[in-house]
Parts: sequence; structure tokens; C-alpha cells
Amino acid sequence: QRAVDTCLDIIGWNFACVTTKLTYDSGYTATWGFTYRHAVPAAMSRLDQIAADEFFRVPIDYRHEGGYFYSEHQYLYINYVSTTFLTTPSTWPIYFWNLVAAELAKRIADLPGANAETAWVLYDQYVSEGFSTDAQRNPPQRISGGSWTGARGRGQDRNRFHGR
Repeated sequence: QRAVDTCLDIIGWNFACVTTKLTYDSGYTATWGFTYRHAVPAAMSRLDQIAADEFFRVPIDYRHEGGYFYSEHQYLYINYVSTTFLTTPSTWPIYFWNLVAAELAKRIADLPGANAETAWVLYDQYVSEGFSTDAQRNPPQRISGGSWTGARGRGQDRNRFHGR
């Protein structure tokens, strides 16, 4: 199970992500810091995204401490890798199966008769394959507006204006 957990925590796998809306804990009263507290889902293995809107276009300031998220928002929208995928191998795509197998091979590579070099080469190959295949299965994400995207856009407009 630890090998699968290690593989799940590498990135926010699209196949293993769950999106949910969190409501603040009305029994919590802040004495300082963020006003609202939200319980982290019990099945959350790795946080992938957190936002103030269901489209994940409004990033927020928050703090993840213990079993809670703290923020200035009554509702949080989170996308996370769920631990339910640890014990449901029938839901894994083949590229994830391959990665788990390579992770196991890597872990036993020091045993007599094992080929450590081959185990590491295959692991690197399956990580790369898994990342690209998983990314291709979902549409591209829009980059949220911010100082970086604003600066990039202004620079492009300035270059166009000067005929570059």
C-alpha cells in the first residue's frame, strides 16, 4: 500500500482527483488570523487546487494546518487526490499500474539478482509516460489572472504597439 501511496502523491493525478465544496465550521471563532476554518476531507491524500469559486479561477490565501484549512472565505472549493484510489486498483489506468510496478521494482532493486539500473530506467520512463498521458486526458487549464500574467500581457501589447 505504501508504494501506491507514494505514486499517488507524486502529482495531482487527474484520474484520482475529486472536487468538493467545503463549508466553514460555524462553531469555530477566530481569536486572530484567518476568520474561517474548514475541515480537511478525511480521504484527502494530496491537495491539487484550492479556490474561492467552483471554476478554480479565483485563487485564495489560506493556511493548511493539522486537519483544517483556514481562510477568509466561508466556502472553499478544493480538488484533491483521494485515498479511496489506494484500495481500488480496478479504477487505475494502465499507466498508473505501470508506475506502481516500477515503484515496487525500484524498492527491491538492491536484492540479490535484481537489476537496479533497469528498475530505475523503467521507473523514470513510467513517471514520464504517466505524467504526459494523465495530462492529455483533461483539457488545458486556464492560467488565473495575477501580477505575472498581467505583466506578460502588457509586455506583449507594448511589443505589438512598437511594431515588433
